Amino acid sequence: MALGRTAWTFLALVAAGVLGAFAAAPLATGEVEPARAQSQEAGSTRLYVLDCGYIFMVDEILEILSLAPDEVPSRDMAVPCYLIEHPQGTLVWDTGLPFPPDAENTLESQLAELGYAFGDITYVAMSHMHGDHAGNANAFKDSIWLAREAEREYAFSGETEGVGWGTPEIYSELEHSETIVIEGDDDHDVFGDGKVVIVSAPGHTPGHQVLFVDLAETGPIVLSGDLYHTAPSYEFRRVPTFNFDEAQTRASFAKLDAFMEETGAELWIEHDYAHHESLRKSPEYYE
Repeated sequence: MALGRTAWTFLALVAAGVLGAFAAAPLATGEVEPARAQSQEAGSTRLYVLDCGYIFMVDEILEILSLAPDEVPSRDMAVPCYLIEHPQGTLVWDTGLPFPPDAENTLESQLAELGYAFGDITYVAMSHMHGDHAGNANAFKDSIWLAREAEREYAFSGETEGVGWGTPEIYSELEHSETIVIEGDDDHDVFGDGKVVIVSAPGHTPGHQVLFVDLAETGPIVLSGDLYHTAPSYEFRRVPTFNFDEAQTRASFAKLDAFMEETGAELWIEHDYAHHESLRKSPEYYE
């Protein structure tokens, strides 16, 4: 895996018998004044892109993603986390892979560089509860969890199975956290002004969702979760074989197409390695 990073390596896609390599996020470079509260004082919304791991797609992973080896420009998949600063609070979207004990650049350290501890974050939300999106969920037990009802019920049902679900221990402490339950297919306007909106997009999992962020300078974007895993997934409209419901997934494809046309939003495919590498990383930000 030619990532040029000091890496930790696991062999697993949790609870699936599907093997892949997880690589640690790179060390941040440069020192920047902590950005905490600057956007709140300025009345603007900011988006920070954090590195929360990497996955190497062996043939078995490509197969369950319904992709052929010659259809992907890279076998590498990014695993990002995001921090959204808003004048009325903060949101962490997706919490990445669990960091190993000896990692130098963790989610905790990246937030600390911005002046935040886990307990300072107002809200946490995951696109879904698979292990590469909820790997550090327990760290946000003191935040308010914005949880899709169907996803929360399935995650704590004791009956989770299949690729990606891993073990409930990675998010178990959220069960007793302060929670705002998002019902059905309702959208949830996080701060009440239309700038940060959680949009239902089920199919990959029972309560999968995507995040709309309207930035004054950058423009509106949608963070894809796992509605699409790679640019070819989007181009060819491939449905992974391990998705919870194929028909729901295809309906979510169409819903998001219409949503992006209506809002003019740009789609950021979270796992797409080339796109992730092109983005400015924290402590830089999009505004």
